[in-house]
Amino acid sequence: MEIINVSQLRVLHTADLHLGRSFQSWGDAAQTRRQDLLDTLDEIGQIARQQRVHLLLLAGDQFDQHNPDRAIASRFFSWLDALGQDGVRVAMISGNHDSYWYEDSVYRQALPENTVFFSDTQCQEPVEIYASGLNVSLYGIAHDHTRHRDVLPGFRRRGDSDVHIGLMHATVDPRSDIEVAERYLPLSSADLATTELDYLALGHLHRARTINEGGPGMAAYPGSPEPLHAGETGERSVTLATFSGGPPQISTIPCGKRVARREAVDATGLTDSEIAERIATLADETVILNAELTGAPQEIVDTDPLARRLAHHFCYLTVTDRTSVVDSGYVRRIENEHTIRGEFVRRLRDRIAAAGDDRERRVAELALQVGLIQLERRSAR
Repeated sequence: MEIINVSQLRVLHTADLHLGRSFQSWGDAAQTRRQDLLDTLDEIGQIARQQRVHLLLLAGDQFDQHNPDRAIASRFFSWLDALGQDGVRVAMISGNHDSYWYEDSVYRQALPENTVFFSDTQCQEPVEIYASGLNVSLYGIAHDHTRHRDVLPGFRRRGDSDVHIGLMHATVDPRSDIEVAERYLPLSSADLATTELDYLALGHLHRARTINEGGPGMAAYPGSPEPLHAGETGERSVTLATFSGGPPQISTIPCGKRVARREAVDATGLTDSEIAERIATLADETVILNAELTGAPQEIVDTDPLARRLAHHFCYLTVTDRTSVVDSGYVRRIENEHTIRGEFVRRLRDRIAAAGDDRERRVAELALQVGLIQLERRSAR
């Protein structure tokens, strides 16, 4: 058993729970996934108790919308209250999904006494709390999608508290090829360093990452504690920050009901039924799987019916077709037919061969694939 030094300030950080998410496109798995989010909320509470944390940071998008179902909101606020009864303080901000800006925001109600919520769109003064024998300054802002804000001045370290912690729902170091709207607070690692805070609890991006480690403006994304779509692969976690003088020590604690995985499936030379058999070997009802088909199969793959046929083997399954239609056995068999589909294949193969660049080639290959799938569906009627 880990021996915990109670003189340390132990802070648990999570974000992007998205309680109440509909998972509308997930079919039969939708209800399971909605329940998973609630179960993971309970798990995070248990982690907070097991780790004897003094402070829990919730960095926005606790809910998937600003006015969630009453039962879900009630469960969340009861969860906060129960943490308070066990001696855990909570600091919380809203995100772009559960923005405080709306008049019917879920946060415009009385909050449990153990909870500090930042409702202003600028941080005028930090909130002072006392925890584990230390004076702690908390800095935070509510999300506001209506205007541009220079939020950094409000986060600059001031006062003589022992520990200075900020909460932001922001996009730090966005990719240069993607334009990030101002409402998502695009910032750089260097911007965070200017705050000189001991730790910035970030939300919005769903993959775990530590920024400015060991230096001023040290920050972290804990990632979403549950995968919210099939592309959020890898283990989910929450972040534990331990303050005992100097920069905090950061560790991650696994959590969550599901794991999303991406698996490449070589379909070269395989029929539709053989591809299905190969995907079925990956069966795991706890997993959200994206099976990516590669190679040159014997038949044109129709991914939607294939995914539906195999769905019961997984929590949720998507099948992505990355196969080479041009080189498939199916196309080679029919390209010389004196039929409509034979003529269609010949014309598209000529267009693919004459493509002037990769984009034109990909478009022609996609047209060949989609056209053949539609011809097969029509002939099956």
